[in-house]
Amino acid sequence: MTLLQCQYVLTSIVFLIAVVTDLRTERIPNWLVLSALISGLGLQFAFEGWSGLLTSLGGALAAAVLLIFFYVKKMLGAGDVKLMIGIGAILGPYMVFWNLCFGIIAGGFTTMGFALFRVGWYGVLASLKRYYQCLMTRTYFKPSPYEAAGLRVPYAPALAIGWLVIMLGPTNLPGL
Repeated sequence: MTLLQCQYVLTSIVFLIAVVTDLRTERIPNWLVLSALISGLGLQFAFEGWSGLLTSLGGALAAAVLLIFFYVKKMLGAGDVKLMIGIGAILGPYMVFWNLCFGIIAGGFTTMGFALFRVGWYGVLASLKRYYQCLMTRTYFKPSPYEAAGLRVPYAPALAIGWLVIMLGPTNLPGL
């Protein structure tokens, strides 16, 4: 197998486990993240030596740097950030960057789907009304648990969709 084939298989397995556990428990296990990180480092080193190890570390660092803002603003959980650090170690900086780009776009759709499934149109409209009131009064009102903004949404499915776009789509992007 080539490095690219190994990356595709390993990343797909990690995302499959992450999506299933995130949907069931709303958590991504640390053992999975650590396994992905160690496997990525070992895989890159086995195929490309020390330069592969640097590529792997660069991918992990790129994921951490790109997602730290979303974690600090509580838009992503720590498990999602750690998952992408592990994925970054497998893929390297270019592929993890594009995975995140497509995953964030997919996240808009999956988040809307989860919101509609859990609270319906009334919950989405309640969030929009609350945002409008916050804007007009310049005061923050905490969302109720019955509106879309009060939901916790698993994000591993969106990140996995970003991976599917890279893996299956005819992309001609820098680094891919």
